[in-house]
Amino acid sequence: MAQRPVEIPFEALVDPRSDLAALIQEGFGPDGLGIVTVSGVPDFPALRERLLPLTAALAALPDDAKAALEDAASNYNVGWSHGKEALVGGRLDTLKGSFYANPTRDTYDDRAASDVEQYRDYYTPNLWPREQLPELEPALKALGCLMVSVGYLLADRCTAYVNAQLVASGAAAAAAAAAAGAGADAAPSPGAGAGGDQRRGGAGSGCVDFGAALRESACHRARLLHYFPPAPAGGGGGGGGCDGDVDWCGWHYDHGALTALTCAMYLDASGRAVPNPDPSGGLYIKDRAGRTVQAAIPPGHIAFQMGQAMAIQSGGLLHATPHYVRAARPHLAPSISRNTFAVFLQPDTNFEMRPPRGLGSHGLGILGAGGGGGAAASPSKLTAAEASGWRPGMSFGAFAAAVMGTYYDAARRQERERERERARQVLVHAEAE
Repeated sequence: MAQRPVEIPFEALVDPRSDLAALIQEGFGPDGLGIVTVSGVPDFPALRERLLPLTAALAALPDDAKAALEDAASNYNVGWSHGKEALVGGRLDTLKGSFYANPTRDTYDDRAASDVEQYRDYYTPNLWPREQLPELEPALKALGCLMVSVGYLLADRCTAYVNAQLVASGAAAAAAAAAAGAGADAAPSPGAGAGGDQRRGGAGSGCVDFGAALRESACHRARLLHYFPPAPAGGGGGGGGCDGDVDWCGWHYDHGALTALTCAMYLDASGRAVPNPDPSGGLYIKDRAGRTVQAAIPPGHIAFQMGQAMAIQSGGLLHATPHYVRAARPHLAPSISRNTFAVFLQPDTNFEMRPPRGLGSHGLGILGAGGGGGAAASPSKLTAAEASGWRPGMSFGAFAAAVMGTYYDAARRQERERERERARQVLVHAEAE
């Protein structure tokens, strides 16, 4: 049975008097699913209804129109992308089409030329189908900017939660040291010495100010997703068990700070919205105890999943979880597509990813791939998978490049193999003549 994530009312999120620590811990802490939803966001339902049907319209554009929206230099992180990404087992992802854009800005003239050259994934101007589908740009920007603004507020609450945990653990360590006769100097607070970086928490916190870091960023990325109707049984499409098959999207972590998500909209061949044709299809999450849970996102809620970047920067007090999207079973969903929208909130490429001062990579702690005995044994440590690709002192740009390279390198290798095979066939035909 699907499980609804922890819900945070929008009116509580915007009320500075409300204490959301328990909800943050329940959703993002060691025993959480790594996801929460925010309910009651003004204008969100109408903006979702406006944008998601355009996903199928975009996927239905002529191939030459979609090809004009592709940008290989950005690793297809701008504009249209289909079959360019490789996930589980190096398999090319042809089961969905994606459209990427930064909802908060179109160009990057204020960025250093060296940054633009090094990080084309993030600093390539948006591409829009302004002639073929002019309504897409305003609809995507409106919903994307709304979701980003709510993400900023949630990031502020994550900062407050991590700060409070650091203060509490530091006080406990100092008390234990004093009781042992070692004195307070032998057990400095994990949060001591925040430094002067305005993106970090207040004096003595040592925690990255997640909200400030995200508000200063030019790297947010929206992704409009069209999951094509599942192929018939035996045709290489979706269906199957959630632990064995790739389905619409393989198991993965999000490498950014927070990922904002809408509930999916299912459309039939005529473009009419229909109910989810298969209750077993949708988003699945694996918690730190290894349990696989189907997450049910209500249509009127914005979901937020914890990303690796914020988990690492929290020193392991917040946790990211692997997840994937399971396809509807073909016999239940003939000619029905799944359409959704995600916004990846990410720090700037030059932002240094580091846990709170006083923890460092030693205090952060990286468990083995098996989880080191479960979340209860090590609540403030990351699993090896959560921290995969990260090294102390690494910038977010370098971390993202390391993670994303695994997806696109396999696709490039397969494309080179196809080119060699085409060249071989041309040679064979030439020799035959």
